[in-house]
Amino acid sequence: MKITFKYINTALFLGIPLLFLSACGGEKNNTDRLLPKVEAIEFSATAMDILSIETIQFSALALYSDQSSRDVTSNVTWSVSNRESAIINTDGFLIPNGPGGDVNVTAGYGGYYRTETVTIRPLTVIMLSAEDENFTTNSTYQLSATGYFGDDNLTEDITSRVLWSTSDANISVVDINGLMYTFNVGEVDVNTTLFDINGSVELNITE
Repeated sequence: MKITFKYINTALFLGIPLLFLSACGGEKNNTDRLLPKVEAIEFSATAMDILSIETIQFSALALYSDQSSRDVTSNVTWSVSNRESAIINTDGFLIPNGPGGDVNVTAGYGGYYRTETVTIRPLTVIMLSAEDENFTTNSTYQLSATGYFGDDNLTEDITSRVLWSTSDANISVVDINGLMYTFNVGEVDVNTTLFDINGSVELNITE
């Protein structure tokens, strides 16, 4: 029993410096494994000046203390200053949500933030036109809607974007692509709406 007791004490005594060395070695290894720290973020976009019917894809890049970088587009926190003008999803995809205006887009990651301003040119006028000026009953006609944007009146075909309607469905109707169907003789107003901007034209349907 005495020999066993001494053996155990010796083993414990010898084990103390081993544990101490092991602890020191472990701390060194953990230090060696530390990841580089985020020092800044940058982001870019497919465009920073768009019409209110266009969209933007943002990309975010994290810059690290070891001079490396990594795409973190899906990991950053995206936000906009005015959700009435635009919304942005978790993947950095921005969609205008109104007639237009400037919107601040902010990306946050690792305690760092970056903000840039996007210009969304507002829709100001909708003009309607038709491929034919003579409209008869029981026929179809392609109508077109042209949008004017911003102070410099940039134009874009918005035929498939507007909401179409007519003042009298017994005379004619228009589908979502601007195709008008005529049924009876009479005068009818064709109306369009997008972002609370309206456009209209009066058409006369004959035999």
